[in-house]
Amino acid sequence: MHANHRTLRTSITALAILIGVGLSAPERAVAVEVLDQSQEQFNAGFSLEQGPTIQQTFRPAYANICAISVYMMHPAAIAVEFIDVLCGQVVRVASGSTDLAYDWVKCDFVPPIAVTPDQEYAFRIVGAPAASCYLGKQSNPYDRGALYLNCTPLFGEYDAAFRTYAQDGLVPVRSTVWSDVKHLYR
Repeated sequence: MHANHRTLRTSITALAILIGVGLSAPERAVAVEVLDQSQEQFNAGFSLEQGPTIQQTFRPAYANICAISVYMMHPAAIAVEFIDVLCGQVVRVASGSTDLAYDWVKCDFVPPIAVTPDQEYAFRIVGAPAASCYLGKQSNPYDRGALYLNCTPLFGEYDAAFRTYAQDGLVPVRSTVWSDVKHLYR
């Protein structure tokens, strides 16, 4: 009878750890994703079917870029190229998708790209369906960059609707994987 109580207690402890209630689960740290740059206004669309190279420049405040989101109409699946300078070399490509007609499409860079804060970088959308539109706004709502067409600033000082994200710091989390609790069953 005593052995059954011990087995039951061990099973309950293991279950509690697996669902995150246990206090004895080992901790580990994960990076925190923060919003770095953001321009979320739009009143114009830029068709991606004509083939011009549309690039948005920006100046990050953090020392890395872990994701870029763009607001699009009919996006489906897209890819974003991160460029070291306007019309420069492609550093990395990331992809994202959505099923909605209008949506933010987030493309994650894993691992994050190391950057120099306040230095100008650019990104462009590639691989979008022909009916896609990149949304943005006229009158320079974002003062840390601009939208370019074939490496020339767009008339009217346009900016794309976009967000950039960085990893900043670590947050401890409890590990609740089977390998952390299987010793309780031996």
